Amino acid sequence: MCTVGIKGIRTSTVRYCKAEGCDRQAYVPGSGLGYCGKHYDKFKKYGDPLFVKRVRNRCTADGCDNYVKSDGLCSKHHSRLLRFGTLELTKPWRNLPPELKWCTGHQAALSVEEFGGKNSMCRSCYAAYRRRRREEKPDPLVPKAAKTCAECGAEFLGDKRQTLHCSPACKKAGKRRADLEYQAMYPDRHSEANRKWRQRYPDKVREKARVYRARKMNATVEPVSEGAIFQRDQWTCGICGQIIDPARKYPDPMSPSIDHIVPLFRGGAHSPANCQASHLRCNVRKGASLTPS
Repeated sequence: MCTVGIKGIRTSTVRYCKAEGCDRQAYVPGSGLGYCGKHYDKFKKYGDPLFVKRVRNRCTADGCDNYVKSDGLCSKHHSRLLRFGTLELTKPWRNLPPELKWCTGHQAALSVEEFGGKNSMCRSCYAAYRRRRREEKPDPLVPKAAKTCAECGAEFLGDKRQTLHCSPACKKAGKRRADLEYQAMYPDRHSEANRKWRQRYPDKVREKARVYRARKMNATVEPVSEGAIFQRDQWTCGICGQIIDPARKYPDPMSPSIDHIVPLFRGGAHSPANCQASHLRCNVRKGASLTPS
């Protein structure tokens, strides 16, 4: 339908959407079936221009705006209700002091020394978990093949991987022999690498010297860490009782040193219990005696 407008210009009559309750303008006649854009899209998608989507309910748990999955609860609270029997999830591992860690095996808080691991379980629980997993799912059998030991020449059955030695002792001896051959072939490279290692790890060098001296005297040897001993004794000399300055280096008489409470010469053990922090001067003065002179 057309009408004559101003100065004889033909204009179309305004048509409105034929959907009930809609006052929007309809498409050009013949292009939208008499509907506006909104109702025409609904008609094309759902077949009904007045289609209304179902309104999804919200979770009934306090403070939760997620949509309902089942029994008036969202998926999070529904699974929590089935697993723990309550909508409130208590997390005792939160806000623990630094000296405690939560063990999922014991379901309790343990001290850092008792925990001792880097996983969510302590060492004992993790070992039991690994043992249980091995029993439930043993390692697949690896086919064996006849081989000759590269060190002793004995025949043994090994897997098809790169197994060259019949025992850990032969493997260690082979590695030692290969190291000696490398040292003889490249003496400069070996000495340079050894020098860099000694500069990078002076505490390990000193510890190796103490272990060597203890083994010469047939003393009991246990792993000892210089840093752990100094932290335990709070950088206080166990002989004179004065503070040790960690900035001082050997051969400064007041530099930090490790002293054996019962000397190795008198049957003492090289262990953390028999070691104490001391000044180098105090350690030298004490010598092989039980008390400082």
